[in-house]
Amino acid sequence: MLILLALAVSVGAFTHFVVTPLVPFGPTTLAVSAHPTLMIDSSKYVESYRNAPLLHIHAGNTQDKIILQAPAPWFFPLQYNLSADKSTVILNMNNLPTDSLDITVPALTDLKVSTNSAAIQVDGVEGQMVLTSNSGGITITNSHVHGPSLFENNTGLITARSDTLNEQVTFNNNAGAIMVDSSFSAGGSYQFKANG
Repeated sequence: MLILLALAVSVGAFTHFVVTPLVPFGPTTLAVSAHPTLMIDSSKYVESYRNAPLLHIHAGNTQDKIILQAPAPWFFPLQYNLSADKSTVILNMNNLPTDSLDITVPALTDLKVSTNSAAIQVDGVEGQMVLTSNSGGITITNSHVHGPSLFENNTGLITARSDTLNEQVTFNNNAGAIMVDSSFSAGGSYQFKANG
């Protein structure tokens, strides 16, 4: 697929149109250390697209790469910071012009994700997790959650299915529901706070 971008350039009394082809970006692959931390800020990520925005984070087959992939066509690079020791990736999604993002992480990865209306789905990941959303749903499946971890929402549904919860895990929902069908390790501390 080839898409052309037309730019108007004014020189004196004349306006020239420059046509430049846009080439889609492929997946962005980041080399990371063992047991990295992925931090995502999408607090301004609102439902302004065709579908409700979605962050899908799942474990991959490699232990030293994080792969970021948006649906095609994708013509905008992602803004991220990678620490010098490659242990922390900070991803800024506030200006990302797409309605979803697929993120492949090493199986052992700590997550700190904050969204406004984007739903968060985590599948097959092991680590500490702090997942918060204002109105997007939070779903954790087939994961091993280590404490201290927090799943917090204002109005969206929080769901944990087929997970193993360890140590200190807190579920907090102001006006939405909490649904948990997972295993609880002995000796852990688990809190459920829901007003919905």
